[in-house]
Amino acid sequence: MGAAVGDLDGDGYDEVVVGLPGEDVGEAKGAGGVLVFKGRASDITGAGVGVIGQSAASAPGVDEKGDAFVGEAHVVTAAKGVPATLVVGAPGENTNQRGVSFSESSLGIEPSAVRIGNWLG
Repeated sequence: MGAAVGDLDGDGYDEVVVGLPGEDVGEAKGAGGVLVFKGRASDITGAGVGVIGQSAASAPGVDEKGDAFVGEAHVVTAAKGVPATLVVGAPGENTNQRGVSFSESSLGIEPSAVRIGNWLG
């Protein structure tokens, strides 16, 4: 189970993210999902929290049996004034074939000459 902390919505308060890689989502056994607890000035809240699976509009793919979506979770802060981005792993995706899907725009970065991914080796 992956867990991470960071300000995902840019309001100045950290959210707490908890991965549930073995969670059943609908009919998809072990598809996995994530819980995001909203940060506030005095604490965090579970109000309105529900499992977010891979079929969410902001995630690539669909909920599939055994994906283990959010087996790992990390919060990445790109730059001052840019909300953090949640980066997750799905070790069971496509029968254990590991892959990644992101771009400058999905990270909230204006496309530039940086050539994201050029030096990942």
